[in-house]
Amino acid sequence: SKACEKKNKNKSIMWLNAYHKGIKVVLKTTTSVSLQLSYILEAIIHYMAASRINRQGRKYIPPIHFIGFGPENRLIVCSEQLQIPSVTDFLHGLKTRRINQNPNISIFNMVRSVCLAIRRLQISSQFTHRDCHISNVYYDYRCNKIQFIDFDWSAIRWQDKIISVPRHLYDTTRPGYGYNKSVDCCVFLRTLGPTLKIAPD
Repeated sequence: SKACEKKNKNKSIMWLNAYHKGIKVVLKTTTSVSLQLSYILEAIIHYMAASRINRQGRKYIPPIHFIGFGPENRLIVCSEQLQIPSVTDFLHGLKTRRINQNPNISIFNMVRSVCLAIRRLQISSQFTHRDCHISNVYYDYRCNKIQFIDFDWSAIRWQDKIISVPRHLYDTTRPGYGYNKSVDCCVFLRTLGPTLKIAPD
């Protein structure tokens, strides 16, 4: 698509505002073999979590459209691009008065909705996001819609196994690894706090 925006990071390129079958998508690509393995594992977690929660009619996770290889053995992971603002953008809208609502009530409603969505997602998908900061959570206050992106820190339970992308901050040998449900709300609230300096009326 001519409207694509490209973000480079070493051997990885992410394309925003691309189109696949008329739907706006994100293309996450890399030629690095080690990153390809991580991207595939992340896509598996993404797909499993989305499938489990979406069976209940809750669209908390955007769908993956395809995974494949392009020229020069470049791995391509294609997923739907969200059309609603992140929580970061929502809070900015409150600060700049772009969203004409009582900030305290709006923030309370948003936090309550996000925490309930996290709980439902964890229970239904046997899943923890583990990087649930406010730029990875999307929120549409008009219809109370919540969605999550970026699953490269996530863990999901499958039978008696934990599937996750290896990360240096987590001890995968601990018995509680992949079962700690408090981590998502903790990360969300910890990143929310510094942004809550809303100008008084």
